[in-house]
Amino acid sequence: MEEHKVGPFIRPQEMGPVDREQFAYAFELANEAGSLSTPEDNPKRFGVTLVDEELGEETRIRFTDQPINRAILALKKNCGNDSEMYFNVTMRFFAMLTILKCEELKSWMTEDKSQPGCVQLHTAVVYAGAEAALDKDGEYDIRDFFERVANIAQEPDIES
Repeated sequence: MEEHKVGPFIRPQEMGPVDREQFAYAFELANEAGSLSTPEDNPKRFGVTLVDEELGEETRIRFTDQPINRAILALKKNCGNDSEMYFNVTMRFFAMLTILKCEELKSWMTEDKSQPGCVQLHTAVVYAGAEAALDKDGEYDIRDFFERVANIAQEPDIES
């Protein structure tokens, strides 16, 4: 079994923004891995040890072959040994899953004509995911998030 060790753990509310393009790439990578759009190793072959240096604790995690596990494993592989980046993009990926359920998101989605049944998110949504603050539970404030989306969408170099 391949072993990964990550740490120290950073609390979500202490995480700063991520580069927009870096997060957009990570978000797409995680989605593709979860949907098996790209070849990924079976998550059962991997394990992660989370290190909380403050508490002096380690937590061992073993994976099952599920879409979410393929996604977070792809994020880990993408981030390599940069634990801070891994935690940040993974927490933001999970927070985006909540955003995807919001009614407010509908006006920021379009049908993907190249893939029936799929939708495309406006670039501003993903960029907001890179920059919006996370709360102590690793979630975005919905109102603040969509205000940020609207502001980013007004930037001259943002494509829908």
